[in-house]
Amino acid sequence: MLAAGPLETPRLWLNSGLPNPNDQVGRGLTDHYLDYVVGRFSHYTGSSKGATSAARADFPGYGCIEQAGVAPGLQAQGLTDSNEPRRRVVGPRLHRFLGDVDRLIAIAVITDDDVLPQNRVTLSDVMTPDAHGPIARVEIRGRTEQTLARRDFLAARAVELLRAAGAREVVRMNWASVLLHIHSTMRMGAVVSADGESLAVDRIFIADNSMLPNALGGPNPTLTTQAFATRTAERVFMRYFGGEPWVGRESPVSSVDDTVTAAVASLG
Repeated sequence: MLAAGPLETPRLWLNSGLPNPNDQVGRGLTDHYLDYVVGRFSHYTGSSKGATSAARADFPGYGCIEQAGVAPGLQAQGLTDSNEPRRRVVGPRLHRFLGDVDRLIAIAVITDDDVLPQNRVTLSDVMTPDAHGPIARVEIRGRTEQTLARRDFLAARAVELLRAAGAREVVRMNWASVLLHIHSTMRMGAVVSADGESLAVDRIFIADNSMLPNALGGPNPTLTTQAFATRTAERVFMRYFGGEPWVGRESPVSSVDDTVTAAVASLG
């Protein structure tokens, strides 16, 4: 069982000398191509208090937007990290926004990112290797037009929401790549089967975010990954140890089967 995460799992595979007959190990990285929209209000919002994300709105086919309450340091980082210098909130404007962090509402844009083979994990030939060999190199070469359009759509919805709520000032950051919610570097249908077993090597199973076939439409990947891992454990138990499937209404894996079937069928 290999479950080292979507960066380390392909890195360990590539360092191991295990077969990679279709050159798909490490390819197809998706990461929800995040963006960040912040509104400044004249009244208390409590944005730095309580749960980091307390509300989410899903837009099927596009992704989702989440309220993101963060501490002042992270809020400052979010307001200054942009692909476009003109969008960075700096100087007196940054002071105005952070003068009272609890008068802000921030919204994270979580995009349904398309799979591109050139977005991938390879092995670094520059950084110092560790005990397991060359370390992972992350390459994000581009985004599809559909991913960019989805991100713009979601950011526009976030701006509309903040303005409707009475924000005095709204900024959209057009964030540079922030590597959160990474998936798909050992994809079902390309590297592993629907049960998580390697297509090239029997009895090697992948059970982490890297096995997910795509960006899941935008939702956070944690619960889906846990469901797939539980389901994969059941398949190992049944296939190689003579176990019986979990039967009953409370099965932690049966509700995942239809999702897996649909996901693999969509791979083309």
